[in-house]
Amino acid sequence: MITDEEQYYGPKLDRLLHIRKTDSLGDLVPPIFPIAPLPHDVTGVLTPTDGAVSAYAALLAAALPGLTQAVEEVCGPAPWIVRSAGIEDLTNHVNAGGYESLICPTPEDLMPRVAAVALSGSTEHARRQQALSGRSASFEAISCFVQPLLKIDVADDVGPNHSPYLDATVLDRMEAVCAKLMEAFDFQAIDCEWGLETTLGLVSITTIMPRNQQLMNVAHTIGFGFASAQSTGSRATTLALRPASTGLRLWRGQHLRETPVQRLHLTQARPAHVDAAFCERSSLTDDCYEALTQHYDVVEARLLMLGAASFGHVLVAPDLMSAWRQYLALDARGQAAVAVVIVDKGSAEEHAGIMFRQQKITCVRADTRRVPAGADCVAFDRGTCVLGE
Repeated sequence: MITDEEQYYGPKLDRLLHIRKTDSLGDLVPPIFPIAPLPHDVTGVLTPTDGAVSAYAALLAAALPGLTQAVEEVCGPAPWIVRSAGIEDLTNHVNAGGYESLICPTPEDLMPRVAAVALSGSTEHARRQQALSGRSASFEAISCFVQPLLKIDVADDVGPNHSPYLDATVLDRMEAVCAKLMEAFDFQAIDCEWGLETTLGLVSITTIMPRNQQLMNVAHTIGFGFASAQSTGSRATTLALRPASTGLRLWRGQHLRETPVQRLHLTQARPAHVDAAFCERSSLTDDCYEALTQHYDVVEARLLMLGAASFGHVLVAPDLMSAWRQYLALDARGQAAVAVVIVDKGSAEEHAGIMFRQQKITCVRADTRRVPAGADCVAFDRGTCVLGE
């Protein structure tokens, strides 16, 4: 385990640095160049204005004139990616997607990119997300780190509806790594992000895995392209699911493409919430379900994640990230009222899904065009959403 004395940059970066030093796992993590925030006696009092990033970049260039050369020595030539290492990836405060990660295409872009990531906790989105855990986001710079940017191109014949199908040995290897990491960091469940070099280009994966596989499903969300498994975009994703207490591997995807893997990269390892696969939940009686469906609109739906309730006020959006932005824009009373989220597309393992899970909100996929205007309440039951005012 990592001791308190070894932690310098925050849990996210500390874990990756620790893994880099591990003989059996170190090669999985791309090279890392950590950058601590500038001290207050250098930055003075920065205010969250449009000029703050430029001011911080100038101070950074003056304080660390050899930074670009040092990054090149560790990470090789640009392009790079500048990633955050702030208040995130804690057991009780995941804060997934709460800060920026920015591609740095040239050495000249390094200072402004580092400054933007270091100050990304000042955005309205970041402040609202921090507030969910009772934290007041102060305008302070955070640690960053630079890594080589993986080749993010995808083969020309990979369509937007295509998603990867991987050999079982690849997923077995990833799950073996997850098991070692859970033991090393004493996690009950883990959320790992991966970038795979394949014959069809970059494949992005998010893995959610429990320590006790008798109680919780193992899920891999897999997509072609940069960060496709972490946020719902224009590309489809695969779900490779191993139900609790079984050795089955179930695959779901619109158009699965067999994808030979050349190299595996680990880009993230954070604690995950334990979601029991078998639990009691409220459901409608037959008579109640029949009565409701006679008076209200019924839309077929697929469960993404089960929260604290499956009926109540509903939030409707085209995708989970849009729904999460809408949720953050609500006041505390409005957020507390949301019981169910309905989206056209989304994944329980993407950043927005992880955050909705933290809030214990049920999320389902359905054709939102069929949701009647003015419907603000829903009951999710038997693979359907019963909707009305």
